[in-house]
Amino acid sequence: MSTKAEDGTLALCIVEMILQPSGANLALVIGNGNYSEKKNQLDHAVDNAHEFSDKLTALDFQVTFKKNAGKLMKHIIADFIEKIKTGDLVLFYFCGHGCQADGTNFFMHVDDSDIADEADVPTFGIDVEKTMELLARKVNSNAMIFIADCSWPYAFKGSVAGHAPVNAKSFGEMKTTPDGAIILLAGAPNETPTDAFKIDYQRLFTKQLIETISQENISITNLFRSIGQSMQSKGKQAPRLLTTTKVPEDWKISLNDTTLEVPNCVHNGKWKSNAYTIAGGHGPGSACDMLHYPKGIRLDVNENLLIADSSNHRIMKYYLGAKNGVKIAGNNISGYGDPFLCGPSGLNIHKPSKTLIICDYHNMRVITYMMRLCRCGIKIVGNEKCCEKSLKKNAYRKIVIENIKCGGLAIDKEGNVYVSDTNRHEVRRYNADDWKETVVAGGKGQGSRSSQLNHPTYIFVGNDQSVYVSDTWNDRVMRWRKGAKEGTIVAGGHGKGNDRNQLYCPAGLLVDQFNAVYVADYWNHRVMRWYNGDRQGTVIAGGHGPGDSEKQLNNPEGIAFDPQGNLYIADSNNHRIQKFHFQKK
Repeated sequence: MSTKAEDGTLALCIVEMILQPSGANLALVIGNGNYSEKKNQLDHAVDNAHEFSDKLTALDFQVTFKKNAGKLMKHIIADFIEKIKTGDLVLFYFCGHGCQADGTNFFMHVDDSDIADEADVPTFGIDVEKTMELLARKVNSNAMIFIADCSWPYAFKGSVAGHAPVNAKSFGEMKTTPDGAIILLAGAPNETPTDAFKIDYQRLFTKQLIETISQENISITNLFRSIGQSMQSKGKQAPRLLTTTKVPEDWKISLNDTTLEVPNCVHNGKWKSNAYTIAGGHGPGSACDMLHYPKGIRLDVNENLLIADSSNHRIMKYYLGAKNGVKIAGNNISGYGDPFLCGPSGLNIHKPSKTLIICDYHNMRVITYMMRLCRCGIKIVGNEKCCEKSLKKNAYRKIVIENIKCGGLAIDKEGNVYVSDTNRHEVRRYNADDWKETVVAGGKGQGSRSSQLNHPTYIFVGNDQSVYVSDTWNDRVMRWRKGAKEGTIVAGGHGKGNDRNQLYCPAGLLVDQFNAVYVADYWNHRVMRWYNGDRQGTVIAGGHGPGDSEKQLNNPEGIAFDPQGNLYIADSNNHRIQKFHFQKK
């Protein structure tokens, strides 16, 4: 269904669908400046688009960038739409000429030599509202952002000899928009500013967009409101925010979200009992399709799987849907110098600094690898190959903590890094700016009192900075509130055993938005969920004894959830990663 916008036209417009995105971040960025008539050429358009493309790439978007798109522009858009999958956050950006013909808004491609007057525009232009509809139809109920930077007069060359060219009508009122649309107008309807061709004006929209869009943890709605307010304060234009009735005020999508990725699980949700092997499963080995005692795992923003392949002394990356992995750190044999690792146990992604952090367990250190952007737009980390010659590998690797038996890693919303130390039986927080350390759990020696830990391994930090710890040799999970001197038991704590109120060497650990604890119960070969205050937990995966069938696990370690609620488990002694699909009602 389409609805009429409340007011006005579009020079810079943003369309957002209501629901949260749950997949990849995709963007199509087009900059058109090389038009056939010199008076229509825009020196800034390609630069604007290129700079905005770079900014989006830095914000973890997979960007398709096109400059000076001609008659094939419709095919470029169609090809991009084919890439969209359910749950993707989609952004479309166009910088170039736009005009109005017979009450309809059009983008202009650069092969415009046949356009003599307004009557030719529908034949050769790109219908803006149809483009939005096509994108929204594929995106469906997920998130879509639509940006058009088209504030400059477009002159027809004229069809009658001796007559002066006529300027096309600027963008007019939007007749229809997809349900849930938000439109930010950069100018009044049907008006072209008199100073539109001045370079500082030509750069204004995208410059303000680039400066604003990387603000952390601000919803898109509020972010674009701030753009409008800033432009108004500079006296350049008077943007207005238009919405349809289905856009909630508290819509929370942020393009630079540095908050914690708390699993968004369904209360009392269930998973199918039979799992699928998505990595390894061919016995222990070091080939690119094999694993050897995998431990910590992590899904990146594009649902690519990162694995601490412990006994292969490497970090593997499995791209979504791939059967073979790519080695991004380590060298298959143990060692200390670059590029070696020795028994990596855990990993995490530090969003603020764009680094991959690794627990290099037997080398007793924590290492960071800087994620870097290739000139062709590909974002890589570690030993991944770039599309051009890279700098020396060790330029991106750094030892940040030494003399620590790092069992697990976590990161809070402020970017501070938390590390468990299995030798000192404590968890320490390292400040994001100076790596200054503070003990936040344990630190009272090895033991089972509420102030002590015994071989802590996997950890999780909540949005309130509570620290959850797999207190492995005490067969319990502990929660330490920020600043607390003692912890409280949130799972297990009744000795070793396989009853529902017991754990036996807990490992991988996550906590969802209900504060439910998900823990890999290592020697019971199962994964359990414990709601806050429950006396016993629920088995959600495994629990059928050790084995390698689709229903069984054998010493599970790291766990992860994808945005669709599917559960990933490092099935360590089966040398594989298992995916348990969320069971929809």
